[in-house]
Amino acid sequence: MTLRLALAGFGTVGSAVAQLILTRHPDLQLAHVVTRGGAASRAPWVPGTVTWSDTPDVALADRVDVFVEVMGGIDPARAWVRAALETGCHVVTANKQLIAHHGTELFAEAAARRRTLACEAAVAGGVPIVRALSEGIAGDAVLRVAGILNGTCNYILSRMEAAGLDLPAALAEAQTRGFAEADPAADLDGDDARAKLCVLARVALNRHVAPEAVPCRSIRGLGAADLQLARAAGYGIRQIAACALTETGDAVTAVVGPALVTLGSSWAGTVLNHNLVVATGAVGGDTGYFGAGAGGGPTSVAVVSDLRAIADGGPSHAARWAAAPAATVVPGAPVPWYLRTSAPAGLRDLGEVGRGAGIPIVRSLGEDVGVDARAVLTGPVDTETIERAMAAWPASSGVADARLVAMPVWS
Repeated sequence: MTLRLALAGFGTVGSAVAQLILTRHPDLQLAHVVTRGGAASRAPWVPGTVTWSDTPDVALADRVDVFVEVMGGIDPARAWVRAALETGCHVVTANKQLIAHHGTELFAEAAARRRTLACEAAVAGGVPIVRALSEGIAGDAVLRVAGILNGTCNYILSRMEAAGLDLPAALAEAQTRGFAEADPAADLDGDDARAKLCVLARVALNRHVAPEAVPCRSIRGLGAADLQLARAAGYGIRQIAACALTETGDAVTAVVGPALVTLGSSWAGTVLNHNLVVATGAVGGDTGYFGAGAGGGPTSVAVVSDLRAIADGGPSHAARWAAAPAATVVPGAPVPWYLRTSAPAGLRDLGEVGRGAGIPIVRSLGEDVGVDARAVLTGPVDTETIERAMAAWPASSGVADARLVAMPVWS
């Protein structure tokens, strides 16, 4: 089936989508490009038959079959996607923030219009995780979905691990290679991975999880010493995003942040800008999905794969995704933690504070590693207890600007 397309956004992803369509998919006809600057932004390699504009009005009036949104952000993307659906277009989007915050409303609109709203490219770049969860293992009941979902953080942490870099140096390297934005806050602080996790919760667990309800821990406080201390104990460090149904199924646990992962595991083996997603089914157990999580090339493949599915008459999941009930986010079960301090006499004070707060200290780290920092591994502890210890640490250590770095041990 031939489809006429309007492409909204012509940056790294949008231009890669256009190139892939023009070179490999003759039945996908690029008719309009909507981008800031309109006709003034015309690329010389795009055929002259393509109309350029700075709003979607001309494209929607032309009754294109599919509106492809790859510009990012919530506004004006939300209004443009809704207008496209109301006009009768199918929509393909790479916009994780849009789906995370407004998915219920937009999927409901798509279902009411009997149109597809596809979002494969919103999570994990070129990894076909949305289709794998919604179709590939649809016969199972997924209980948990967890992943390394942010290529920027993964590049930074794996380079700190491999080369002994501190975080600013690893971030600068990631920016030079095009794996990090000029403003990396959404990546470092977890907002990007949180939005992607909320998309996966809808697709995998059939739950609507509000992004603002998911607690995030930043990787900003980590240093090269943390990677060295973790490695000496048999661990790497990765940013993990995880969401799971509680036993009763009426709530979920959800979290995003750096965590210790066992060396030799698939988590620790995921390096540079790659992503990994593991879904745990009630019947089938764990299935894993790995691949490039960032960049125009991998993401364009996901976008065009959604277009191919529409052209081939593939199913729309809009009605099911719109009906996902809202879920309350509750704390997870106690887990072991890594605690690190740079305060003088850190291990002694850390042990005393830990015991006073009811935190079992299992192992001390750092005495034989040759770094100017000390850490401990704890027994299972709930997050609330850890947060109290972190808040009390400056006063407990006697050093006003002392910091306590805390990471759960992931399993």
